[in-house]
Amino acid sequence: MKTKITQFCCLVVALVAMVGTAHATNWEVCGTLRELNPLSCQIASRPLTQFEYGIAYITAEPVPVVCTFWNVGARIANKTPLLIDSDNPLLGMRYGGFVFYQNTAAADDEACAGGYRHQYWHLTTNNSVQIIFGSNGCFFDLPVYCRGQ
Repeated sequence: MKTKITQFCCLVVALVAMVGTAHATNWEVCGTLRELNPLSCQIASRPLTQFEYGIAYITAEPVPVVCTFWNVGARIANKTPLLIDSDNPLLGMRYGGFVFYQNTAAADDEACAGGYRHQYWHLTTNNSVQIIFGSNGCFFDLPVYCRGQ
């Protein structure tokens, strides 16, 4: 019985590794932030009903992003928090990410006509999102990655 359980566990681990690897390698560049429509949050040739979007920003590989709307404008942010503000891990790190936004009520995105303003965000101790230490400015041609769903 122990042998069958061990074989089953090894098979599950192997399958998870294969799926994880295959899933991680199928991102392709499908456009840029400039091409991402702020009203639909889509690239015309890659509808959200068929594709997931990702951005490689402060990471070597694309991370899945979500686009949200709240009264005005669009916000594109990483779905899962990652380590930021971590130049010296011994002094501390924060869990958060990046956000690109356009046509919001914020005064700073007006300077990015046709592009998206960048900010970093992090989670506070009570899980509120807080914008931190500044922006890297306006982005237009940052690659947007897609993968089929």
